[in-house]
Amino acid sequence: MRIKELIETATKALRSGTKSECRHRSIVFDSITDLSDALHRAREAHSEFERGLGAPDYNWPLWYAAYIAIEQGLVEKSASKLAGSEIEV
Repeated sequence: MRIKELIETATKALRSGTKSECRHRSIVFDSITDLSDALHRAREAHSEFERGLGAPDYNWPLWYAAYIAIEQGLVEKSASKLAGSEIEV
């Protein structure tokens, strides 16, 4: 999935709320490097999101979490309830 597609998916996920049929699985990384890489990808995507927003997004921790969950396939494109921030993944 491209960064723009990932950003769009995460944004939609935050807008739509969690579906009750959501599977509860853990987000797992094989190494600290993998976690660091995921955080860097989330930061880059969030920076694009903030540019489009035209303002700082102070809810960035939830945005990053949703982005990573969607990236790992743990949350469907339209299945995340993470406050008012928009995430496009």
